[in-house]
Amino acid sequence: MTTDSVNPNRLLILDDDEKINALMGKIARPMGFEIDCATTVSAFMARFKTLGPSVVILDIFLQYEDSLRAIDFLGRSQFKGAVILVSGFDYRFLRSVADVARDHGLHVLGTVEKANHLEKVGALLRSAYIGALGWMLSERPVAESR
Repeated sequence: MTTDSVNPNRLLILDDDEKINALMGKIARPMGFEIDCATTVSAFMARFKTLGPSVVILDIFLQYEDSLRAIDFLGRSQFKGAVILVSGFDYRFLRSVADVARDHGLHVLGTVEKANHLEKVGALLRSAYIGALGWMLSERPVAESR
């Protein structure tokens, strides 16, 4: 996928907890995001191809797999949208995964520990929505949760 094919304000969420997906949808929908959710990496990859998201939210650890396969997929797809990483682990772990994502050529908009994720996800999505094209044209610092 190239920058030209990124659809503004389309959000794809990968989290195996459907309640979390619903909560994130409640945060993003009023901001104007079109939302789709997946609970497995395989479903995420299929939905990615049809949705053409501008933002993806990845829960690092799913019940039976991790999101590193999704990160690899996004890198191979040359995804130019924003990536928000979410995990129940601490910020040091999230920072390491963010480094892996950047090594795959991804734009990590921010990392969020699940303990404070709803407010932080909302702030990051507002940033992605307001700067739908601006952040793709210039580098922005990564917002990390602490």
